Amino acid sequence: MGQYLHNSVGQHPAISESVLIGSTALANGSWLVDGVCGFRKLLPGCRLKIRLGVSLNLVGQVLSGEADGAIIIKPPFSLPVDLKWHPLATEQFVVLVPESLKNEHWRDLLSSRPFLRFGRDSFNQRHVDSIFEMNHVSHGEVIELDDLNTVMALVAKGVGVSIVPGLDGIPMPHGVTTLPLGGATFSREIGIVERQELPRRAQVQVFVRSMSEAAGSKKTADKGRAR
Repeated sequence: MGQYLHNSVGQHPAISESVLIGSTALANGSWLVDGVCGFRKLLPGCRLKIRLGVSLNLVGQVLSGEADGAIIIKPPFSLPVDLKWHPLATEQFVVLVPESLKNEHWRDLLSSRPFLRFGRDSFNQRHVDSIFEMNHVSHGEVIELDDLNTVMALVAKGVGVSIVPGLDGIPMPHGVTTLPLGGATFSREIGIVERQELPRRAQVQVFVRSMSEAAGSKKTADKGRAR
């Protein structure tokens, strides 16, 4: 990576420029933190701006040049030819429930308990809706919010249950546990989208590589804990 950085930044000397990266709400942001730290070590003179948004809007912002890149949920359609996709992580969905209900079946809980929807991102909602539709489960949605810690706190207090992605390695607060979806397992892919041609592509490529290395390290660590 050091040789890559030397070659790339040598062609684009204005590394003090700012880079704007959009990001959808992530359930597990640990690799994002590590990736940002890696980017800062390699390009300490580059100002990094990260702004939250929903995946569909972020794709449009990258395409128009408003954002230099974006961390998004992989869309259910082909990206425009001007954009390039870099996969980072695959996140499994699980059902988040109060620990007192850990022996209940997830289908029964989703159909009988208030549903707390995590993430307003339309691509994420499509995955969650598919889980309900393919399992013929009806639900009563009462709250929608983007903050995972708040979702966990509400579940712990018995307000409802939720479906969330990417909880591997995240410690559960007291009173909360997860139920696997079993044969109905669904996952979503997280990655970075960028334009093929943009003024700050060297800096964006360093960001992509930093994130890829961080996500890869987390995946290796999760596999180690699972053994």
